[in-house]
Amino acid sequence: MKKTLIASAVAAAALSSNAFAMDHAEKLDLMPTIYGNIQLVNNTNDDSIADDTTTTFDDNGSTLGFKHEHEIAAGITGFFKAELEFDADDKKDNSGLSGFDEAFIGVKGDFGSVQAGSDDTVAEDFDVMDFEEYAGIGTGNLVGMSEGDNIQYRTPDMNGLSAGLTYKADQKSTDEVVAALSVGYAADAFSATLSYAMAGDDFELVDGDGNATGVYADGEDAFGLGGTFAIEDLTLMASYEDKDKASYIAVGALYAMGAAQFAAQYGMGDNGESGAAEQTVDEFYLQALYNISDNMYTYIEYVQSETETNSVTTADTSDVSIGATYYF
Repeated sequence: MKKTLIASAVAAAALSSNAFAMDHAEKLDLMPTIYGNIQLVNNTNDDSIADDTTTTFDDNGSTLGFKHEHEIAAGITGFFKAELEFDADDKKDNSGLSGFDEAFIGVKGDFGSVQAGSDDTVAEDFDVMDFEEYAGIGTGNLVGMSEGDNIQYRTPDMNGLSAGLTYKADQKSTDEVVAALSVGYAADAFSATLSYAMAGDDFELVDGDGNATGVYADGEDAFGLGGTFAIEDLTLMASYEDKDKASYIAVGALYAMGAAQFAAQYGMGDNGESGAAEQTVDEFYLQALYNISDNMYTYIEYVQSETETNSVTTADTSDVSIGATYYF
């Protein structure tokens, strides 16, 4: 064979190889990112009123997730995310993937982002102290919104100012809140967010198993305000919630020291009138967390909660949780 023919054959083989490699890379770009975690915790609950102590070993929200994004056009990106839940603590009667935490699709760009599906709502944006691993204090209980069947829009960052809107696309009789708004501002070491949950005319109450009871109640709007201030490794935080006759205020601090972090929170609230009964709650929370590696951490938490009804202590509980999480 002539040298020219050999050179042509080699060149053709190289082009073919490059084309194959390019196709393979493009196919990889189409594949989603797979991530997940296993969370296990041992929790001891002590109820001094009932004189009862229970200890359980539980799954604490293990998930397997998939996410992907791609460029639709210049400056416009499409994305999706889905997180499936499973129990890592008990093999008996375990069905494997047993539910999902969130699932949505959307587009984003210079205009912000729009998505539809199930996800955390903007009603939760104010809750700056939502970092407990197992059991925390009662922040977020007054201002909230069910996370399914939602359409959500978030603005881009506008010199530290941002806003969001969540709207219930498929409104059910058991949905007390049908829309939520949030406005936030962040500058240097300071940040603050206001969330507002808008209720429908009325909603159907549910029992302890989540089943509709056929009894309707008037929905009430609610708002929450949260803020943080960072001083080097120390972060101070505070939040306030209000809903009709109920309110809740909390303060906290988080200190980072190398691979460890330490946190403390205190909250108190008036849960409003329940018939003729006036209920108040006082709660205290401590956490110590240590990052074993980039993919694994362990922690211990303590929560003390006391509830009074008409100035008489009706519940006095404490939780001690020791757990570990591995994520990838």
